[in-house]
Amino acid sequence: MPEAFQTTFANSKTSFDNKLTQFTAAEQANTNGAQTKIDALNNIHTDLMEMALDGQEIFKNDEATKKQFIFEQVLKLYAGNGAQGYKGKVITSEITGAPIKDAKITVLGTVHSTLTNAAGLYQMQNVAHANNQTITAEHPNFQTKTIPGNSVAIGVMSTLDFTLTPNA
Repeated sequence: MPEAFQTTFANSKTSFDNKLTQFTAAEQANTNGAQTKIDALNNIHTDLMEMALDGQEIFKNDEATKKQFIFEQVLKLYAGNGAQGYKGKVITSEITGAPIKDAKITVLGTVHSTLTNAAGLYQMQNVAHANNQTITAEHPNFQTKTIPGNSVAIGVMSTLDFTLTPNA
């Protein structure tokens, strides 16, 4: 064993132990921060539930107002109507505007897809808020068209039209 090995090993072990102590302390602080957030959210939930119950008691004779103090109703008001997604039209050419029935519109990488109706119209609701989504339109008689870089904003139906080229 080389003469400097013992010293090099001791120095490396000390350095490792110091880094391990720092890592453990940081990990513990992170866990404590998460628990603080959980406790704060639980306190907010408790306060909200108490206010809801108070509102239901105060307005027990006014059914319409009383409903506004039900937790699920508050969530619906906050979350919106869930109508966010995509809508649009699929046609054969911009000149004729002939609609394409039963074209399949798909948000790639998700479970969201739908078919166009006889007027070539489609609507996909409840698509999660996201940026940079790729949408495809396909039909057996036409070439598939892919449009990348689409976004869904909370509570907004984004319009995305497609013009498909017939297969040769």
